[in-house]
Amino acid sequence: LIAFMRPVTAATDDGEAVPSVPDTDTAAVDDTAGSVDISDETVPGLSSMAKAVKEEAVPIEELIAQLDALIGLSSVKSEVHTIINFLALAQERKKRHMSPIEQPLHLVFTGNPGTGKTTIARLLAKIYQSLGVMPEGTFVETDRSGLVGSYVGETSGKVRKVVDAAMGGVLFIDEAYSL
Repeated sequence: LIAFMRPVTAATDDGEAVPSVPDTDTAAVDDTAGSVDISDETVPGLSSMAKAVKEEAVPIEELIAQLDALIGLSSVKSEVHTIINFLALAQERKKRHMSPIEQPLHLVFTGNPGTGKTTIARLLAKIYQSLGVMPEGTFVETDRSGLVGSYVGETSGKVRKVVDAAMGGVLFIDEAYSL
């Protein structure tokens, strides 16, 4: 899963672009509980601007309860429940030796700062791990500075390190629009 984050705007009746405002705030949720920071120790060369966290396995019921406890975000919660149901169906089909359903799990999270994009991405990483979709519960969070080099030729190495650290897990690129 690769999750990108960018702000969104809405158009007024006269076509003027204005930042969209979420209908409600998100609850304060400790979305790093059960996490182990693996940044610089086990991922050699990972930029200090990229944070890698290996998630501990959590039962799916507990993760769904955490999702449902978030304030607002009803359309997001509905979409996450749809993803969970889809993945459960795909696993059941696999168990019964039926043809697999191929569906990419790449997502784009849009919204203003503080609307829960990172929280939902971290929660999805834990959900994917709990459902057995991701072999590891790695969640790598970075932004432009963790991917783009300061001199010619540095960018490819930085990108490679971040992507390698995220293999088998989630790569979350904060403010991807700045790339």
